[in-house]
Amino acid sequence: MGASKTRKVLKYTYTERVLGSFSLIQREQKKHAIHVASLRAQVLKTANARKDHLGPHWGKWVGRAIHRLEEDGILESSEAAGTVALTPDGKKIISAARRTLALPATESLSPDEEDLLWKQVTHPGFVPPVKRARHDIHDSDADSDEEEYVPTKTQKRPRTSVAASKANEEYVPPKVQKRPRTSAAASKGNPALKLSKAQLLEELTALRRAREAERLRAASPLTELDDDDDESEEVARLREVLAHKEAEMQRMRADLAYVRVADASDSASPMRPVVRTQSGTIIDRLSKQATPAPTDRDPGEYDDDAYDGGTFNENVTPHATPARKQGHANDLNKVSALEDELELRSTEMRALEQALVEMTARLGEKSTEAARVSGLQAELAAHESKLAEKSAALEREAARFSALEAAKAELEASAGTSAERVSVLQADLAASEAHLREKSVRLEAEIAEVASLRVKVTSSEAQLREAGAALDASAERVSGLQAELAASGAQLAEKGARMEAALALVAELERTKVELDAAGGTRAAELKRALANATALEAELVQVRGAREALGSQVVALEEALEARVESHRALEARLGEREQESETLRREVAALATSLEEARLNLAKKTREAEELAVKLEAREQRITEGDGEREALQMRLFDGALASERARVTVDELRAALDASMQQVANGDTARASMGEELAASAALLKETTGKLQAAEAMATTLGIQAAAREGEIERLQEQLRGSEGRVGEMEQASADASAKYSADIGARAAAQAALEDSLSAVRGDVTRLTQELGAARQEHDAVRGRLEGECAEAAARAEEAEEALLDLRASKDADEATIRELRDVFGALKAAQMESLARLGDTLESAHSSPVPKRRAARLATRKAV
Repeated sequence: MGASKTRKVLKYTYTERVLGSFSLIQREQKKHAIHVASLRAQVLKTANARKDHLGPHWGKWVGRAIHRLEEDGILESSEAAGTVALTPDGKKIISAARRTLALPATESLSPDEEDLLWKQVTHPGFVPPVKRARHDIHDSDADSDEEEYVPTKTQKRPRTSVAASKANEEYVPPKVQKRPRTSAAASKGNPALKLSKAQLLEELTALRRAREAERLRAASPLTELDDDDDESEEVARLREVLAHKEAEMQRMRADLAYVRVADASDSASPMRPVVRTQSGTIIDRLSKQATPAPTDRDPGEYDDDAYDGGTFNENVTPHATPARKQGHANDLNKVSALEDELELRSTEMRALEQALVEMTARLGEKSTEAARVSGLQAELAAHESKLAEKSAALEREAARFSALEAAKAELEASAGTSAERVSVLQADLAASEAHLREKSVRLEAEIAEVASLRVKVTSSEAQLREAGAALDASAERVSGLQAELAASGAQLAEKGARMEAALALVAELERTKVELDAAGGTRAAELKRALANATALEAELVQVRGAREALGSQVVALEEALEARVESHRALEARLGEREQESETLRREVAALATSLEEARLNLAKKTREAEELAVKLEAREQRITEGDGEREALQMRLFDGALASERARVTVDELRAALDASMQQVANGDTARASMGEELAASAALLKETTGKLQAAEAMATTLGIQAAAREGEIERLQEQLRGSEGRVGEMEQASADASAKYSADIGARAAAQAALEDSLSAVRGDVTRLTQELGAARQEHDAVRGRLEGECAEAAARAEEAEEALLDLRASKDADEATIRELRDVFGALKAAQMESLARLGDTLESAHSSPVPKRRAARLATRKAV
């Protein structure tokens, strides 16, 4: 009959589902109290995963199951509303169920083991069902590694013979301890226990090939992270195999104890004669009938009594023949040998367990180191991203510096153009001031000449009056002259000192009246000459007026030029302010560069530490060392890039210093230009004064010539009015010149203050540049020191990496030795198991083939005689 597969599936009660969902949620969420809604959702999720169809009112049944567990004392309501938690009694019940099912208390369970556990909790005394497997009697070694299942004892057909019952009452064999059953649940969830020896050898060969491929592949910090996981999985598998082997050894010990008890019971059984036929068939002592010959055994059938320890003693055939004693002695010797070998294997197992503990500790250390390496790699990736950001920031700063350099070049070009324009304007201003000074000098000379001519005209006027009085009427003329002189004195009194001088001249004319009368003819000639001179002076006066108007226009032009110069000076001051702002901006940028340099230095130090830690933690293979060397070269290139960036920053600072020096030179040139402009303004003021003097002299000369040329009072008054107008204009020109001088002085003071402020700012900038230069030198020295230290640390890291490689090689050698030991132990254990099974098979064959000795012939003849009688 072949194997069949049932369509029935395992059913779960709602209490089992609730307990399983509660345990799963606790493992996933690490919570003490679980909400009822979460339990319902997990029950539904688990049922869907198992393809287990729930009823329409499954929610109510889940609630009833929770209430039932609360009544049983396994669950209890928690402080939070709608939540339940596991009680201490519930924990004890679960622990007791684990012990009953022989499940580990600390390790995680398989789904089948969990189902058995919850069934044991909800149904105490539950025995897990075991499907009876069919064993082929003829197979000896093929299924030696398969799991054995002990069939349950079947009930025999009761005997109906009274004699048989009496015979059974005469001999009651002692009860023999049964062989313990093998628990199928203990090894059900272990996939390694279901593998045969050939499959285990195939897995071992594949594992060796994988290890060899891992040794031959290229080493990398990212590809070597799973070695510890594979080793831990292998160790876990080896632990499971060792646990299974230990369980088998325990079962072997139990079997040995069973064999000892069976041997003791057989040796204690009484010896009774057995009647046999000539062919050796047993003749029953009661029925006197020969036992029928056995028929052919059905290969598919088996006898339950063959696996029951108590069936051996139910045979009425005694076991006391000499052959049986020799077989028992051999069996006892084999049992002793098996015990010795078992003790030896136990010692080897303990040694292997110790080696496994050491390997586990090493693997724990390796896993810790792998975790640290992964953490360091994550930090390295973060620092590399930060370094990329800093590199981008440095590139932006470099672009900004290039833009500043372009702006600086433009400013220098505009400053050169402005300097040229300032120099041209200063030259024009100097020329204008020189011309103005010349004109002023000439004007002052002319004013002086006009004053002298005025005096001469006044004296000539008095002489003419005296001459007229002498010709017409001296008295009337004198009185008229006195009246006119009085009127003139009144007019001159308004002008101050000049009118007083005229009155003095009139008094002098009165005193010299007599002399004039005598010298009338001479005065007439002089009058003619005076008239001629007056005409010439009038012409010169016209020329002087034209020149004065031209000078006025020139003065206006000079004032406009001066205002333009002032505006240009203000523009220069504004540009100087912009330059100061640019200097401040450059100073801030230099400070920002210093900060960036400090951050880069800190990042470099962090990178150095990370490189050291990574070099220590890297696996010690040649290709990995080569990649480590490549990473160190990349790090050195980054350091070199940092040095280049520092050098660029230094070059930028030098360029800024040169720009500041150029700006200072331009400011010095501006100061020189302002000084030359001041000199030109002073020359222009002198020229203006000279021109004013000449103009005044010309006006005085014109007035004198007019008095001398005109004999009439109208001409004299006209000349005086012209003279007053000229004096007013000269006063205005003098006032304008004074205002211009005051404005120029104020401009000079403002320029001096601006120059002082600019010198202060330049000195501050020089100090900042000096300080930045010193800081840059210190930073360069520190960079060189850090670079040297990094090179030394890289060398040390390489040495430590080599040491770690040697340690890893030693560890792998020890691991290979452990694997070889495990393989040898597995082979020895297989051989031991095969020997044990062979010895048990031989023992069974010996027990089955044990028969009583045939009845002697004399006794048979005697029995026949009795029957005949």
